[in-house]
Amino acid sequence: MTEQQVQVRGRRKPRSLAQELVAVLTERIRSGQLKRGDKLPTESQIMAEEGVSRTVVREAISRLQASGQVETRHGIGTFVLDQPAGGSFRIDPATIVTLREVLAVLELRIA
Repeated sequence: MTEQQVQVRGRRKPRSLAQELVAVLTERIRSGQLKRGDKLPTESQIMAEEGVSRTVVREAISRLQASGQVETRHGIGTFVLDQPAGGSFRIDPATIVTLREVLAVLELRIA
């Protein structure tokens, strides 16, 4: 295997803006800036604060909904949900790049 092949395999896919925004909002929830029942800022406010498009905000909120961190009530807003006690061992699917990494995670879970 050449040095160039090793470098290519070692590269990780850069995080998308939506992933970055999910990380920012998740940190706000974990740190207590946003507590259970709090309403998230509006899409427009998040766009202005973070300098991202509406599409990025919507994708990030969809990811937060899928992970059970927030709930959107149409016409009212998006609210922070209770955080499960075991939620600290969540793995963002976007961070798993190779089959080898998937196997490593599964082996960790089994151990």
